[in-house]
Amino acid sequence: MSKYKTLIFDLDDTLIDNNQSIKYAFTIMINELGIEFSDELFLKWKRFDTAYWHTWESGNMIIPAN
Repeated sequence: MSKYKTLIFDLDDTLIDNNQSIKYAFTIMINELGIEFSDELFLKWKRFDTAYWHTWESGNMIIPAN
């Protein structure tokens, strides 16, 4: 029935450092846009991103009608 025998969840970042992956992807993205990376810019974006997803998950995201 299932083709997977084992499924591993890494909920506490012990196997994969998700923050490091996010920082890497962010760095690539802003470099492609011609923006220089800084820890301050990353932390600013991280705060925005966290607030955005909390708003989305709480059902309070306002999506404009077409």
